[in-house]
Amino acid sequence: MAPINIRKRRIILLTSILVFIILVPLITLYTSGYRIDKNLHIRKTGGLYISAPLSGVKIFVNEKNRGETSFLQGGIFLQNLTPDTYSILVAKDDFWPWAKKLEVKEGLVTEAKAMLIPKEPKGEIMLNNISKDEGTLSVKEKEILNKLLLPKDSLTLTVDKNRNQKIFVDDSDNVWIEWLALNSPLPYYFCNNQECTTPLLIIDSMYNIRNADFYPSRSDVLIVAVQNGIFAIEVDGRGGRLLQPIYKGSNPVFELDDKTLYILDEKTLIKINL
Repeated sequence: MAPINIRKRRIILLTSILVFIILVPLITLYTSGYRIDKNLHIRKTGGLYISAPLSGVKIFVNEKNRGETSFLQGGIFLQNLTPDTYSILVAKDDFWPWAKKLEVKEGLVTEAKAMLIPKEPKGEIMLNNISKDEGTLSVKEKEILNKLLLPKDSLTLTVDKNRNQKIFVDDSDNVWIEWLALNSPLPYYFCNNQECTTPLLIIDSMYNIRNADFYPSRSDVLIVAVQNGIFAIEVDGRGGRLLQPIYKGSNPVFELDDKTLYILDEKTLIKINL
């Protein structure tokens, strides 16, 4: 093979130097978390963390399955995402699906926790007619029934177990949540579009709110009794605030005892394990 002449060597050397000069900044930007977006702008990437409270939950981002939760892994963390709005779907058999559109911003991690409510929660009828003998009820269940029979005030107030936040229903049947730990930063679910607010309006209701409480083991999900049903509603209003049914009947009210939901609907007492 004929030797490469000096001119060709110079061309190769200059080309290599030029490629190096172009690639080094791009590689540096890439490793520093920068990407080219759909408008061909160079922007710093962000992240997305989606958690779910159950095992065997599938998490989809922009219709692509990005993982499944397990006993050891309660969510997914995606890094180096181009700033944009992402469609999230969290699904598990026999549970209502949870869907959101969340914005990923430059240099930040967007966090969200899925609300998963069973489509047919396990429950049982404790009494068919509360005017009859209540001897089958335990002492605690009788106490709960007495609470359910008491008339509800127009203004209700519930504080969470850690006394960090409270729910209140005003005279116009609007449901609010307020952060009480003023020395601690507001949780992300109090914030929307970089604006954080407390108290935060959750439901602007046209109907009478009979009960409001925190969903068991969740500080970002409420249970409300309104019209003919009992519903779970999330505090996080980004991408829309989801409302999912727990029970539908006639005119129910409820009391929570740990993870057990007691419902009085007309003259029937029902117990549901959440």
